[in-house]
Amino acid sequence: MPSVPGVLGVPTFCIITGASRGLGREIALSLGSQLGPNSLLTLTARSSVDLEETRKQVAARAPEVSVRLVSGDLGVESKVEKIISSLFEGVDGTKYQHALLVHNAGSLGDTSNVGNLKATPESLQRYYLLNVTSCISLSSIFLKTFPKREGLRRTIIAITSLCALQATKSLSLYCSGKAARNMVMKNIAIEDPDVRVLNWAPGVLNTQMHHDLIANVQDAEIKEMMISVESTQYYLTPAASCKVLMQVFREDSFESGAHIDVWDVEQKE
Repeated sequence: MPSVPGVLGVPTFCIITGASRGLGREIALSLGSQLGPNSLLTLTARSSVDLEETRKQVAARAPEVSVRLVSGDLGVESKVEKIISSLFEGVDGTKYQHALLVHNAGSLGDTSNVGNLKATPESLQRYYLLNVTSCISLSSIFLKTFPKREGLRRTIIAITSLCALQATKSLSLYCSGKAARNMVMKNIAIEDPDVRVLNWAPGVLNTQMHHDLIANVQDAEIKEMMISVESTQYYLTPAASCKVLMQVFREDSFESGAHIDVWDVEQKE
């Protein structure tokens, strides 16, 4: 690994997708307050209003960190290329000691059993564009913008799920999308061992996605399971899950390309 004094506290270029709310916002707040001087935090999501709120909260914690917003929908074919290129516009990769990419943007898709999916080729293409294709494209451009060089650390974190490893009724799109992203991350890890790659499963979170799943999932067993978890210790706030992610990130002892669940980690106070 490059000789860089830790994973935080140095001049960093960081992109976080899906940064307008929930876990994405928490990651932006946590990272933003720990980045070194002359860092640039670039946030993207669909909602420009919610992105601006994230920016305000980051600025309150870390006024010395520059924050750039790029709003747009990574699931729209006519816009995705422009959005991704805007994330790197004017970026001089030689200015930074750490380049960090966080793939957080994602969606559930149709939560019906496969036999009942209202799936057209167009709707499926849109789903995988957001959840898989744009992730691959963004990762590729990130690695081209920040090629291996002495003194540069490169990290990619992809937010994943147990569903990437385990088939779940009514969640065929979500499971397959997360599984595909996991494998792309594993490929990056073996193709370029200089890059630190982490598939992070944050657990069941109290977010709008969780509530949407309960409201719309077709399978009654899955619905009941998602409702029942809310009364257990396994129902986490985005902030609680992000705290464990930051612990893993700082300790930096994970195997590159690994899938790590929040409950796999011995949590420290």
